Amino acid sequence: MNTIRVYYADAAPLKDAELYARYLGLVSETRRKKAESHAHAEGRVLSLAAGLLLKRALTDLGVRYETATVRTGGHGKPYIDGGPFFSLSHSGERALCVAAPFPVGCDAERIRKADLRIADRFFTAEEQAFLSAQEDKQTAFFRLWTLKESYLKLTGAGLQQSLGAFSVFPNGASSRVATPGGTCIRAAEYDPGDGYRLAWCAEGDAAAFTWILVSFDK
Repeated sequence: MNTIRVYYADAAPLKDAELYARYLGLVSETRRKKAESHAHAEGRVLSLAAGLLLKRALTDLGVRYETATVRTGGHGKPYIDGGPFFSLSHSGERALCVAAPFPVGCDAERIRKADLRIADRFFTAEEQAFLSAQEDKQTAFFRLWTLKESYLKLTGAGLQQSLGAFSVFPNGASSRVATPGGTCIRAAEYDPGDGYRLAWCAEGDAAAFTWILVSFDK
């Protein structure tokens, strides 16, 4: 089955120096350097958490983590020789990894006070109409934003692509993205119930997704 595997974790326990050091020794040299390159502890912790989720995903899929080579494709989008496809994201104190047998993109965002003028400037008419119809506009904004960011990470274009060039349609696990070329991309959003919003989109036809909550324990 073409299942999307969604790994999610609270990175806060890794703020403990002893735990951070122990888990840092479990990831690849590349990820260690990436984590340690961050000037602030928050960035180091989140980068390590994302790397640990990728390691878990590869292990669950039968890919030997120690020999997996992460390369960079067009627009800096990472990929693994021989698959699977994956996408990483983090925000606040949460990390997210989505893995699938086809290209994917994901985004995690902490719900906070957003400048809704961003929607007026950059969102499409359909997205602005969705936002206007919602009572909780802060959460609605991040529902739209995570879906849009997921699509940008799927394509690898990032913010080089105009946010108004495509429309997202939030609808839980049956969300979708209407692309400039008229293609409809399957997407999904999720509320973990902890003040964050998650979203992912994929090029492939996935019949289901598997949700895996990962804990970093002492």
